[in-house]
Amino acid sequence: MPSRGKKKSTTTNLPDDEQFSYVTGKLRLLDENQVVVEAKDTRIINLKRTPKTKFTKDALAMDPSELKPGDTLLIEANQDTEGFYTAVNVIFQKQGTTAERADAARAVVVSTQASDGKNSDDERPRLRRADSPPKPDTEEPEEPPTTTAAVTPPEPKPEESLPAAPDPDDPGPPKLRRGVPTRRTPTQRATQEIATAAPPLPLPSAPLARAPEPAAPEDPVIEKAREAAEGFTESLPNYICQQFTARFVNTSHVTNWQAQDVISAEVVYENGHESYRNLAINGKAVKKKMEELSGSWSTGEFGTLLRDLFSSSTAAAFVPRRDATIAGKTAAVYSFQVQRENSHWRVQVPSQTVNPAYKGSVWIDKTNGRVLRIEMQARNVPSEFPLDAVEVATDYEYVRIGGTQQFLLPVHSETLSCQRGTNMCNRNTIDFRNYKKYSGEASITFEKN
Repeated sequence: MPSRGKKKSTTTNLPDDEQFSYVTGKLRLLDENQVVVEAKDTRIINLKRTPKTKFTKDALAMDPSELKPGDTLLIEANQDTEGFYTAVNVIFQKQGTTAERADAARAVVVSTQASDGKNSDDERPRLRRADSPPKPDTEEPEEPPTTTAAVTPPEPKPEESLPAAPDPDDPGPPKLRRGVPTRRTPTQRATQEIATAAPPLPLPSAPLARAPEPAAPEDPVIEKAREAAEGFTESLPNYICQQFTARFVNTSHVTNWQAQDVISAEVVYENGHESYRNLAINGKAVKKKMEELSGSWSTGEFGTLLRDLFSSSTAAAFVPRRDATIAGKTAAVYSFQVQRENSHWRVQVPSQTVNPAYKGSVWIDKTNGRVLRIEMQARNVPSEFPLDAVEVATDYEYVRIGGTQQFLLPVHSETLSCQRGTNMCNRNTIDFRNYKKYSGEASITFEKN
């Protein structure tokens, strides 16, 4: 795994002052340009391969073609100021078993960010909207939330790694508040956390034969939301809209967001797939794809996020919380949790990719099962991953696209990420405007805002 600090190389054919980061993992992909390994903590790490990259086995040079997916490698690498790895020495450690090779042969997704050639815990911001919305006069006292899903707690930290106690005059952690927005204006909502499951009951001293318990019935609201999510893609016409992403950075203990730039793009949604074109940063066109931009960015707001949350393969565990009013509609609010093994949420930084476990909340229109808001927070991010906080919130509203028919579409989204153990956090606010029907032959010009 990449070390937290730099270590001096023990390789004799390199200068004495050469320093490396060390990466250990099972080979997933090897080509002329990169070496991709999967670390034990599930991170996918891709390292640049150059003509100077050396491959050795038992201290002797080896042909890279001898390596197979699933083999265990130790890689001595250089890491630049942006966090990108370049492999210097690839050292064969152990041959993969048949099972390991079969598992490692699966398709792998790596970080697509490219270097631009420039340098670039609780006391940090969090993606939260305001405090609790007004409660109805007849509402009964809320009971502590519980869940029947198994929750994997984070690994215990040694005492020396625990954060220092806050000063008596510390106002507490700054927050980007979670909760119900009122058309971009935060309403009030109390921050709530998901409780872990109750401990299992003790087993009887002798096994007893019993009939299998019937499966719990599906929550009707969740079932309606699942059906609506499954039909989401089919119900949408092809359309195009403008996306504006304002990027901010915070470096201080007291939250002080500093504007960095604005990314503009045209988003084309065609036959169930979204694509980005005509990207510009501060009005200046860039030739890179969205996935190749440096800094913080996100994709998937147009249906991918929504469909995946309710997919059976994600196996999200939903727990009803309360009712709330959002965008003028009565919504049922549910907490949810997704285990890492079922996560399709991809978070990437230079040279590294993870699919973290996550939890969050979802607001569902009670009349038709349509989702009006989704909040997600990553959980148990691998300790060697450069980010230790990642959050996303997306708001959906009914938008008219041609004629009089309205469609539920994303109108606003926010993302937040923080570098591990620091106050360096990035926040993006994303707005989607000027939805129009799209035809591949049409020529569309957006008016200036």
